[in-house]
Amino acid sequence: MPRHVTQNVLDDLMIKNPSGDLNQKLRCIESKLKREKLSVIEATKLFHTAYSTLKTGKEEFPATIKYFEHLLRHLLSDRIPIPSQSQNNVHNFVEMGDGLKWATSNIGAAKPEEFGEYIAWGETEPFYSSLNPLEFKPGKEAGYDWACTKYFPGPTKYNPQDGKKVLEPIDDAARVRWGDAWRIPTAKEWSRLLDAKNYKWEAAVRNSVQGFTVTSLVKGYEGNQIFLPIACDIVGVNLAKDGLGCYWSSESEDYNYDSSWLYAKALRFGLECPPGIRTGGRCDGFCIRPVKE
Repeated sequence: MPRHVTQNVLDDLMIKNPSGDLNQKLRCIESKLKREKLSVIEATKLFHTAYSTLKTGKEEFPATIKYFEHLLRHLLSDRIPIPSQSQNNVHNFVEMGDGLKWATSNIGAAKPEEFGEYIAWGETEPFYSSLNPLEFKPGKEAGYDWACTKYFPGPTKYNPQDGKKVLEPIDDAARVRWGDAWRIPTAKEWSRLLDAKNYKWEAAVRNSVQGFTVTSLVKGYEGNQIFLPIACDIVGVNLAKDGLGCYWSSESEDYNYDSSWLYAKALRFGLECPPGIRTGGRCDGFCIRPVKE
């Protein structure tokens, strides 16, 4: 039997082996991709087979999505979004008259008043395994400072050298997690909702959760609204309780000073802070409210 066939058999056995870990399975997939001319669909099926047969270690799955996407792009020259096995692609939305469909809840939330997940800018998964109490995943015990320190002495992407200022689909948590053309709003798109002629912001409470309702005044969309809970943010290893709602945009800060790469544009608001586009540390954990065309 030819040697490469024997290796294929061994790789297939490991990919389907429930006692194997995900990293071993990924190495076998990479080995097959280098030897065989697999289609993107075939490669993706291998990945999901590797995941679905795992008995333990499934918490590692989200962290491997980016790796696998980069692997496909490199070996097949064709990147496609790889959805999470637990991904629910049915998400409610409201049209506010600005040409977009706004999700009615945050990523990781089942209801509009739930905070959802706190995600660093350019990342697609939270770094914690539990919010109450706040516990971090293995390797990310530094909390949300990890998102900055991993790039020391500087970021490998979205920096003055590459000039990229808007998240690519592979780094957009809404696109990766929800698919179906969902994405993080741009700063300009958030800014449209701040136009008092077209939208009304009012402090509101839903199921004991403080937040703001944004109601459309646009002709044909009057009364349509979204609720944005004041979810605060995670800085370092602490969940801040500063009474601010913090929501990422897909845009980094302009590279106009030495440490500007550390920041990205975000919507911030609170009972004592009028809503506006401000900046947040890229390594901080903010909420994400997806949109699509």
